[in-house]
Amino acid sequence: MNYILIFVLFTGLTFTQELSIGAGPIFSAKNKSVNSSIGANGYIHYRFNEIFSLRSVYGYYSSSFSNSIKRAAEDTYSLNWIEANLLFHIPVSKTIFYLGSGIGYFFPKRSIFQHGTLGTTIKDIERGPSYALILGSNVITVKSLSLNIEAEYFLFNSKMKGYYWADEKIPFSESVNLNTFLIKLIFEYRFVL
Repeated sequence: MNYILIFVLFTGLTFTQELSIGAGPIFSAKNKSVNSSIGANGYIHYRFNEIFSLRSVYGYYSSSFSNSIKRAAEDTYSLNWIEANLLFHIPVSKTIFYLGSGIGYFFPKRSIFQHGTLGTTIKDIERGPSYALILGSNVITVKSLSLNIEAEYFLFNSKMKGYYWADEKIPFSESVNLNTFLIKLIFEYRFVL
């Protein structure tokens, strides 16, 4: 795995015209299965020319399940992910708008809990691939620093596994929709190569 990471970094640095690093807070919207929350993300961004760029992302947030998830309503989970984005830039005066897509892999972590009178215990939330649509713009640019605002919608459906007690231990598996709309504020520092 380390060799793949070294290869990707070396290839990106060889062909890039501009390299930047960024980080900032994430605000996730409520959906049918999960409540709204906050988190953080960081990335390395390789810009090949004025139009196209490639970005590697790491993100994290913690949220809770909504009341539609009967066996886990209001209980928390956390979500870590890695993602690769291909972005298309549209310069307009001093502002650069961008849109793109991404593919990633999500690592949800369960919270260990006993829920209500059912005595439900969640043992696992399955990991899996995700897909993203991205729209953003750099709002303020001062020399090598910029502030970007970005909207991202990612698609990630998973399964929750566990058991509950009724006179005996009964296993269950339930689909859970973790598709989420994110708003990101990104503080970015650029290196021109």
